[in-house]
Amino acid sequence: YLRGNFSELDSIKPIRFTEELKHVEHYVNIEKVRFPDMTIEYDIKATDFVIPALSVQPLVENAIKHGLMKLPKGGSIRVISYETDTHYCVSVEDDGLGFDTSELLDERKHVGIRNIRERLKTMVDGNLEINSVPGEGTKVLITIPSVDVQEELVQVLDSFESICYDMNVGLPAEIAARHKQYEYYRDKLLTFKRKEV
Repeated sequence: YLRGNFSELDSIKPIRFTEELKHVEHYVNIEKVRFPDMTIEYDIKATDFVIPALSVQPLVENAIKHGLMKLPKGGSIRVISYETDTHYCVSVEDDGLGFDTSELLDERKHVGIRNIRERLKTMVDGNLEINSVPGEGTKVLITIPSVDVQEELVQVLDSFESICYDMNVGLPAEIAARHKQYEYYRDKLLTFKRKEV
């Protein structure tokens, strides 16, 4: 599935969560033909946010391939989204085989997870946490700062840019590399503010 969507992995801009959810649903529909006894549940309470393309779908794919497929039969996955006071959250939970999370310390064996984690951090200042219990299942949680938090981050960047300009120095490389992502959020925030007027 991913091979047909590599172009989206190259995008420096995130996509709407509803678009990512379509990727999940398309992939699940393919897998349900092969494994009709598995159950997929969606509990979607928040959709008005953006996320890197192909960040949730691979988590569902992992849940199926490494969690449910190793069970004698059946198994279930839940895809959940919700909003807190400061974050948008997406979780993928399964009642599959589970595993020892100490295995994740060797990132060379988990390049996909590392890639998702890095794109979340770079594009939306997001975070990814994995909790698993052998024999019980796995939960992966994505958290992304809400618009208000992103606005604060943009203000910090703007102030920093102004200081660098006044000092006639360039932006540090790690800030410059993320500049396009912050330009995107600046445009989004301006649109958001116009709607409020």
